[in-house]
Amino acid sequence: MKQALETLYRKLAAAYILPRAATLAASCGVTIKECAVSGARSRYGSCTAQGKCSFSWRLIQYPDDLIDYVICHELAHRIEMNHSPRFYRVLENFFPGSEQKKKQLADFSTTHKLF
Repeated sequence: MKQALETLYRKLAAAYILPRAATLAASCGVTIKECAVSGARSRYGSCTAQGKCSFSWRLIQYPDDLIDYVICHELAHRIEMNHSPRFYRVLENFFPGSEQKKKQLADFSTTHKLF
């Protein structure tokens, strides 16, 4: 049963998150060369300097606005590959209100038991 649920969540994540990442990348004016769903447990997403983004399939269990925040966070790494003040300015430009969403993401992950 657990494997069947994970398979379903992976399919849902691929169907929703990957196209959403492409849409948000275009609206932010950045490119991603590759985008994938991962099995990461400790990270929502990642982005390499070469433009490869990956997002944990577990993210599909989160509300849409928090998924968008995570995607934009990774897209901001296409401009700034660290978490400097400049990175957070880029993120705020991509996703206004990002500081609030960061807090909501942390709250959601601690208050909801997810698969």
